[in-house]
Amino acid sequence: MLATQCSKQKIKKSIITKKQTIALFSKNFSNIKNTLNAIEICSFLWYTLFVIFDSRWFFMQKAVKGSLCALIAGIVWGTMSIFVENLKDSGISTMAIVFLRTTITAVFLTLCLAIFKRELFKIRFRDIWIFLGNGILSLVLFTFCYFNSIVKSSAAIAAVLLYTAPVFVMFLSLLFFKEKLTKTKISACVIAIIGCVLTSGLLDGKASVSLEGILFGLGSGFCYALYSIFTLFAIKRGYNALTIILYSFLFAAIASMPFASLNNTLPVIFSNKEPLLYTIGMG
Repeated sequence: MLATQCSKQKIKKSIITKKQTIALFSKNFSNIKNTLNAIEICSFLWYTLFVIFDSRWFFMQKAVKGSLCALIAGIVWGTMSIFVENLKDSGISTMAIVFLRTTITAVFLTLCLAIFKRELFKIRFRDIWIFLGNGILSLVLFTFCYFNSIVKSSAAIAAVLLYTAPVFVMFLSLLFFKEKLTKTKISACVIAIIGCVLTSGLLDGKASVSLEGILFGLGSGFCYALYSIFTLFAIKRGYNALTIILYSFLFAAIASMPFASLNNTLPVIFSNKEPLLYTIGMG
């Protein structure tokens, strides 16, 4: 009788253990699957962007190409908060995330250009200030402000405040390039901001707002505008878009390295698959 009861208890424990194991496996598999899907989407978009900039593969008018690139950039930025929030939950600091993103992008582009377009590595020493400014003042500060805006408020608020950038660009272009301030530009900026507000959940009260988050968000918008200004300086000097991205991200990675706390960051990334996958996907 006792032997029968003991065997029944063992069977029950075995069933519970199996159920827990299956549930845990299913949860982890689902998380990894979602991460891989996100990475696949980002990889596809990166490849598409690379092809668009190569005129041998994609023939279209400049206006159409620019609009398509802007659309792809918006989609990619929409996925950024997924990776940032998950990396922050893993205990990785904001500056470490900035360093990881810029480093992975710089390494990826270096490999691509080394294989396909080595001539794009060439830059003139007198123009190095453009890439330094773009990397440090734009990318590092922009990414730092944007990631902090996500953490301090929400992805919705961060996205709305990031797209105040066209307003800053409009006035900075007026200052540096003497561009005309037209009704069309003003209307486009207003419509863009209204669209962001309507889709963010702000009017429904679903998004959390904090003063710190707002300031970081406005900072990200201003620094993002600086990225456009520095990039325009480089384009006017005849540099290819991929050259600008490469050296801007390279200098950004170098500038953010001292603040990345690599002794604490690297063990976290390589201790688990998920932080590593999120890091790769973000880059």
